[in-house]
Amino acid sequence: MNLFYVSCMLVAVSCLSACSMRMPPPDDFSFRPDSLKTYNIHLVRQTQDDGTQNGKPYSIVWREKAGMTLRFISQEDTLYHLKLCFTKYKRERPDSGQAIEQDTVAYEPAPTAAQVKNDANMEIRYWYSLAMGVTVDVWMNKKGEVARVDGYNRIVDSVVARCAGDRRTIAYVLRNGLGEEAVRDYLTCVFPFVPARRMETGKSWVVDQTLTSMAPILLSNIYVLNRRSGDTAWLNVTTYLSARRSEQGLTYMKGKQTGTITASYSTGIPYKYRAEGETTIQTDKYYRLTRRSIYAVVR
Repeated sequence: MNLFYVSCMLVAVSCLSACSMRMPPPDDFSFRPDSLKTYNIHLVRQTQDDGTQNGKPYSIVWREKAGMTLRFISQEDTLYHLKLCFTKYKRERPDSGQAIEQDTVAYEPAPTAAQVKNDANMEIRYWYSLAMGVTVDVWMNKKGEVARVDGYNRIVDSVVARCAGDRRTIAYVLRNGLGEEAVRDYLTCVFPFVPARRMETGKSWVVDQTLTSMAPILLSNIYVLNRRSGDTAWLNVTTYLSARRSEQGLTYMKGKQTGTITASYSTGIPYKYRAEGETTIQTDKYYRLTRRSIYAVVR
C-alpha cells in the first residue's frame, strides 16, 4: 500500500508540474518565444529607386532575401538568449519592382567552387553560401528589441576555413548581409512591435526604432490592435521614416509606410508581416523617390 501511495503521489506531482508548465502566460502582449520551438523566418526587403543625379534620371531595383532560424536557448535575467542561423541569403537586382510574394522569391542553387573562377560576383555568392548554417547569438527583451548580437567572427572563420579567399576581404563583403548590425536590422524589421503590457482591441501604442546597418534610419511606428480571436492578433501599423545628416542636422530623408501584422498574442511572434511605403531624399545634387516593400513570414 505504501509503495502504491507513493507512486500515486509521484504521478500526481508530475501531472501538476506538467499542467503548471502548460498554464497560459500572463495576459500581456509581450515577446515570449516558445522554448520548444525553432522559428523559421523568411524575410524579403525590396526598394525601387527613381531619381535624378546631376540632371540625369535613373531607376534601380534592389531585393534582399534572407532565410533564418531562431531558437530559444535560455532566459538570462530580463533577456532571452537565442541562436540565429542563416539558411538562405541573396541580394539581387530584379528586372522590375514587381510585388514580393512568397512564391516569387525562390533561391537559386548556390554556385560551386569550380564556377567562381574569374567571376567576382559568383565568388561573393559562393562565400555567402558557405556561411549558411553557422549560428550567431542574439539577446532580446520582452518587447522583442535586440539587446545584443554576437558571433559574426564565427561566420567569417567558417567561410575562410572552407575557401581560399582573403579573410579581410571576406569579412568586409559579408558584413552588409550577415554582420551583427545586419542581423539586428533583420530582427528589428520583424519583431519589436509588442507593447509588453496588456492591450485591448482598438488600442494603439508607439514603438521607435533605428536601423543601423547602412546610414541610420529612424522609424516611428504606430500600432493598432484591430482584432483578437483566441491567441491570434491582427494589427495595423503606420511607420514614419526619417534620416538626418547628424544628431542636430537637417532631415534629408523622410517618408511613410503602412502595413499589417498577424501574430500570436501569447508569444509576440508574428505569423505574417507586410508593409509598403515611400521615402524621398533631396539634396543640392540629387532627388530620389524610393518605394519600399517588406514581407516576412515566421513559422
